Amino acid sequence: MAAKTTGVPEKTRWADLFRGGLARYTITLNLGVLLFGTDVYLIQSIMPTVIADVGGMQFYTWTLISFSVGSIIGTSSAEPIRRTLGRRSGYALAGLVFLVGTMGAAMSGSIVALISWRLIQGLGGGSVISQCYGMIGEVIPANLRARALSFISATWGIATILGPTFGGVFAELGFWRGAFWAVVPLAVIFIFMVWRFVPAGRIGSQMSDKARTMPVARLAMIAAAIICLSVSSQFDSMAARSGMVILSLAVTVYFFSRDGRAENKMFPSQALSLFAKLGATYWILLIISVVHTVIGAFATLFLQLLHVQTPLVAAFIFALTSFLWTVAAVVVGGLQGRAVAVSISVGLGLLFAGAIGTALFVITGPVWLLGLSFTLVGVGTGMSYNHLVVWAINAAPKEEQPMTASATATMRALGIAYGAAIAGFLGAAAGLKDGVPTAIFEGAMHVVYNSNIAIAAAAVMAGLILWKHMRRDRLLAG
Repeated sequence: MAAKTTGVPEKTRWADLFRGGLARYTITLNLGVLLFGTDVYLIQSIMPTVIADVGGMQFYTWTLISFSVGSIIGTSSAEPIRRTLGRRSGYALAGLVFLVGTMGAAMSGSIVALISWRLIQGLGGGSVISQCYGMIGEVIPANLRARALSFISATWGIATILGPTFGGVFAELGFWRGAFWAVVPLAVIFIFMVWRFVPAGRIGSQMSDKARTMPVARLAMIAAAIICLSVSSQFDSMAARSGMVILSLAVTVYFFSRDGRAENKMFPSQALSLFAKLGATYWILLIISVVHTVIGAFATLFLQLLHVQTPLVAAFIFALTSFLWTVAAVVVGGLQGRAVAVSISVGLGLLFAGAIGTALFVITGPVWLLGLSFTLVGVGTGMSYNHLVVWAINAAPKEEQPMTASATATMRALGIAYGAAIAGFLGAAAGLKDGVPTAIFEGAMHVVYNSNIAIAAAAVMAGLILWKHMRRDRLLAG
């Protein structure tokens, strides 16, 4: 079913998304987003309870890392799968893989098993979220797509509440597996709705067979780079840790070099070149995701262990970052012209201030100042992120703009994966493991969150570089 377009702008209303047979698609797409978003946020709520139950403090961030690696592969493979199986079957398969991963996570008896099932969840979830956005371009009329995307942003906001609620409630009960079981009925309903309502036709394409193939080798490279960085935290020798970090960086550099020469590229040209406007913008998007992830990596843990908060309260305090990201994004979404540049600049400044606040108050509190710091991070991200995505798309050559748009989701997944790996590496280097004394735990938190200040500062520096590119373009245009 192709979306019909006209050259005449039409006034639209939110109710239009539920008329003319569109309700089935609107509900199905947003249920897929809700599934993915809820799963992203519930894991951080239950991890302290998981570790208390099955142990494995040295693998604390691996459940997030494995999910992110799976998401990267899932988002990148979604289009080839849809072209092979068709819309309905490809979408339903993604939901089924997510369901199997969720059930496996619920039955995990060890941290290693949970990490493995989280990888499966990520594979299915990444494919689900990618196809959710892809289906907008196929079944939603062009004049309603902006509203459809805004609706999805609101759904993400609901996920920031639902995820911590599922996680926090079941963590309070000491039954962390119940958080995953609670997601299972939603996944079953989603698969049913996909099979019932999504068109079954195959997708035609004028792309060459080579351009449509899945980049298996490059996906393996980027997964290996993230795993190398993550594995570094498991070595006692600093030389071995440093070696794995260097190997991770080398593989990453080679990945982007090879991707730039490929016909079926995953990223647009100059994706990570600070000498190009697109590259500078992508760097900021990547670093913002890293900062956000590092802050969340141990947030619910230190709130419970150092500030005596219950699992549910700790989950909702941290959820401020994600919920206010959504709120701020909606508030500034209509800005145009110079106001956009101001919003991005202020947003990066607030992100930096929030990282500083988290580092200052992580040990001593008070909790309300930690909540304020999380608020600054969330608002700052919301004020800048979506506008940066638009700038990135506009900075790309016209023929690469669709790829640039879709690659922003992969860049976010990379930031989450690298952020979790960095947090795990820093925590392990500072002595974080099962049963450590409070003093060592506090020292590890100092190392993690003080280092995050430097990462946030890098986002500000990249912002200054981007500002120079924008100023140069204005001078050339004038």
